[in-house]
Amino acid sequence: MSRLDRVINTIGKEIAQGIQNAGIHIPQILILNGGIPEASEEYPVVVYIGLIPLPDPSLPPGEKDTGIIAPFAAVHHYRIISRSLQSLVKRLCAGRAENSPQKRQKQDFRVFSNSRLPERSMAAAAGIGWVGKNGLLMNRRYGSSFILAGILVSGDTAAEIIRDTQGSPVVSSLTPPESIYEECRRCSICIESCPTGAILPAGGIDTRRCLQALATSPEPLPDFAAEQWGLRIYGCSICQQVCPVNRARSFKAQPLAKDREFYGLMKLLEKLTPTPDRSWASIRLKEIFPGTALEAGWVPKDAIIRNILTAAGNSGNRSYIPLLEKIRNQSLPPMIQETLERTIKFLQTRYGEE
Repeated sequence: MSRLDRVINTIGKEIAQGIQNAGIHIPQILILNGGIPEASEEYPVVVYIGLIPLPDPSLPPGEKDTGIIAPFAAVHHYRIISRSLQSLVKRLCAGRAENSPQKRQKQDFRVFSNSRLPERSMAAAAGIGWVGKNGLLMNRRYGSSFILAGILVSGDTAAEIIRDTQGSPVVSSLTPPESIYEECRRCSICIESCPTGAILPAGGIDTRRCLQALATSPEPLPDFAAEQWGLRIYGCSICQQVCPVNRARSFKAQPLAKDREFYGLMKLLEKLTPTPDRSWASIRLKEIFPGTALEAGWVPKDAIIRNILTAAGNSGNRSYIPLLEKIRNQSLPPMIQETLERTIKFLQTRYGEE
């Protein structure tokens, strides 16, 4: 019997069933009386959390002129699951719990996926997995190819659930144990394979060197990152691809359509080229990458365009230069201007003048 099966009150059953119906795998329940600002001994909160499996990255098509978006961002998984959970909360608030005189309050529920909450730490505390040396949550069946999602319940609704819940873990602190990477033991494949040395020898990430962390940075890419950037538009999956746990995972998610992960760089540059109807200010990521996580407000447009320009330079395709020159002939943010100049110079010098 799972922990969620032990939740015997009506609203607990509704939440448990609802998040499973939303597609969340191995959902768990966690009671927090500390570890996050929302929780205290006097006012504990209840966390329902689980994972959404993702497919492994597809093999690149073998073309140098194809930009790549990692599977976790190739579809806006965060928005899809958040909307589904928000619909669940709306249904919960439309009714009353049995034996409760109060209507459920919307403010008692917080839907999360890729949020400011310490989702990885909460999932680890709930027993979903362990933190690998690459900083990602690991699970034997699902590897690390998943996103986390769930619902945090507070206030009177949390008190109602806690009153009738038995057997769920109660956690006062989310501070990781000293042996946080014990499950990875002596394995160091991710450390050895990281192209920029971002994974520290003892485990953990130096975000100043991590290509994934740099993908949304507001500055020009450092030289070491630009050299290792390859054809990335967003996302680096190398540490996941080489991980033995991922290679051995038993759950295989449905592969994404190829056009979700791969984008022709020529077409992308054309969408950045000014026309009478299109200025730099009018460019929108949601029009270039519809249905992907790059539509999200927290993804800076300039950073993604910087990534596209860097990938164009790394492709070695000098036929891009005329388009790059057209992009150059407009008022650009300093980061884009610097990246553009570097890309043009790189194509001209490294691959030779005609």
